[in-house]
Amino acid sequence: MVANNGSQVTQWDISGYAANAYGLAWNGSRWFIGDWVNDLIYQVDPADPTVAERSFSYSGISDCEGLAWDGSYLWAVDRNDNIYRIDIYGNIQASWTFAPTDPTGIAYDTTSGHLWITQRSPGYLYEYYTNGTQINSWDPAGSLPQGAAYACIEEGTYQLDVEVQWTNVDHDEPYEFLCIYGGTMGAENIRVDVWYNSVWQNVFTDLTSGWNNVSVSPYLDASNFTIRFKGGTETFDYTQDTWDVDAVLLHVWTGNEVLGNATTVTTDAEARSNSYGKDRAVLRTTDANDTLHVFQINSSDYLQWWKSTDEGQIWSSNNIHLAYSTGDEVYYRKQPYNATSWGTQVTIDTVNNYQPDLAIAPYDNSWVYVVYDDHSATGAKNNEVYVKTSTDGGASFGTAYEVTYNEYTTTYTAGTFPSIVIDNTLGTYGHIYVTWFRGETNLYLRRGTISITGTVNWDDDSNVQTISAGMSIVSTTENTNMMHSALYVNGKYRLVYCESGTAKYRDWNESSWSSPISLATISHYPSLTYDWNNHIYVFYQTNIFNVNYDIRYVRSADTTPTSFGSLHNVTADNNGNRYVSAKLSGDNNRVEFAWTNGTSPYGVRFNYLEEGEVGGPGQSDFNYLLRFVEKDGSDWQIRLRAYADSSIARLTNCSIYIYDGSNSTQVIILDGAYTQQSGPWYDLNASATEYIWIHVETSSAGTSHLYTYLEIRIPTTTTYAQYIITFEIT
Repeated sequence: MVANNGSQVTQWDISGYAANAYGLAWNGSRWFIGDWVNDLIYQVDPADPTVAERSFSYSGISDCEGLAWDGSYLWAVDRNDNIYRIDIYGNIQASWTFAPTDPTGIAYDTTSGHLWITQRSPGYLYEYYTNGTQINSWDPAGSLPQGAAYACIEEGTYQLDVEVQWTNVDHDEPYEFLCIYGGTMGAENIRVDVWYNSVWQNVFTDLTSGWNNVSVSPYLDASNFTIRFKGGTETFDYTQDTWDVDAVLLHVWTGNEVLGNATTVTTDAEARSNSYGKDRAVLRTTDANDTLHVFQINSSDYLQWWKSTDEGQIWSSNNIHLAYSTGDEVYYRKQPYNATSWGTQVTIDTVNNYQPDLAIAPYDNSWVYVVYDDHSATGAKNNEVYVKTSTDGGASFGTAYEVTYNEYTTTYTAGTFPSIVIDNTLGTYGHIYVTWFRGETNLYLRRGTISITGTVNWDDDSNVQTISAGMSIVSTTENTNMMHSALYVNGKYRLVYCESGTAKYRDWNESSWSSPISLATISHYPSLTYDWNNHIYVFYQTNIFNVNYDIRYVRSADTTPTSFGSLHNVTADNNGNRYVSAKLSGDNNRVEFAWTNGTSPYGVRFNYLEEGEVGGPGQSDFNYLLRFVEKDGSDWQIRLRAYADSSIARLTNCSIYIYDGSNSTQVIILDGAYTQQSGPWYDLNASATEYIWIHVETSSAGTSHLYTYLEIRIPTTTTYAQYIITFEIT
């Protein structure tokens, strides 16, 4: 051993176990010595280095020539031009090829987390990330270097290295932000890094006073998340500095949709048809000219049409009606968005034809597909579903294809209410999906493959999918259990249907179906769409609270989806709000929906959801607002109690929880008033970590304050300590 002035301090004879030593590393308690001839690594107790405690090897070892310790693992350079990260038993944790070839020495830089590697010839020194990416190289002007070492000079210098870790993190949300509040900051920069893929990744080069926010979605892919604070100058820093960091939050959420202000499409719509589901006001997405279109069939089988050119603020009526000459004939007609009149009416089918739906191929707008029901309104009520195809932009349609794989004869049907959906993958000739209701208990789907000419090759009967066999038998009149809504998005066919009065969601990736997810008791006439982050939305009507029906929606908790979130009211006026139809707008920035309301003359209403902005009305979840870590090794109990507040009238829902994998509800404010002001005692066990989680919904912009005590006690005692926590909600 040699001192830093070149004089020898001591020496040991290790020839008894390593006569050809070529690598040396220290882990804080033991030496590790590599022997390039024996292909072994020896563990040595510094109390007696002349005797090896044990030896081990690693797979593929071939002349180990250098060793380094990174705090957890050994790094070895090998004559086979590979770099290995191994544990102290020889198990390989990672490896990569040293492209310059012929490595001879390695050192781990504890400041940067980088590796330094020497090369025998031409004798360069290399700096590498631990994932094998080269950073830099130098020619040290020597020849045949045989080793490398890293020395951290700490005497008289100052360094900062503080780590913070979150556990049990929800790591699959679309929004994931690290939020750090800085107070008085020192002159020296303070860096923040995140631990990702076994390497520290920088996210802040310096923190400033106030909030510092950065997305950590690229790094948050596991339930544990670790950051560290480092000084901007970590070597030869002889000036001590300080920084005030008041809060460190990990904020993850699914999105913050905000309900817009509803506008009236019309207040004098003609009486709605009450047969075969024509009540629904159908909303078409925003077109290329930013025009919204709402259509509704009236009791005389006329198509009523309204449009808006200012994103739904002002609506105008168009007097051009598309008429069905009889109640059981299906027609097609189109009007280009920049035209002033409808095109020529094209007959699809006549006699006992109802409930048409239409789809346009996204990769060729001249391919038009119309599905419709054929059944007799009296007698045996034979029930069939047909599809007709046009490849000339709707000028003509080919021969009808029956997609029902059996002909049903039953006294229980008022139609099949078919839907048609096309795979929206642009640039490919995808699949087409037709779903229909049998009229008794079954909901079916048949898939077709669109050819390069626009025709369809349909799956045979053996591949017809049964979506549900639990639908309710219906009468000869319209029934909620007939209705479903379907779309294709994010690589799956998705639909929501009403089974025994409850809307249920399922999706199909063409190899398996997801399990049904029940959405809400009494959720009729569901309409399915998705938002700007591919979250699924289901709108529906319900009379569970108001007998004359209101509109509600639920949003999926994720994009899979595995579950749906809480229920949200669109209306709550008990004014006959029914038959909602929802779509994603043409520019993909908001969810738009229309519905009918009132009594004759009926109204048609329009509204939308868009991504929320800070300071406006909306909702959000703050999952890891504050962290509690038990450091004493004792068991405690904690709770929150609100003792004062300001401006809470704007809080339509403010729920505060203590969370450690399960929730304990502590404080609840609904519609500006407390329904729970103090929570139950919750166990904080020895060495446990728990968080504050808050859900907020606001009705208007503003700032609210909620002043609470965090109360802490020893279990079974009555005396507790109080700490003030103030929540500011903007």
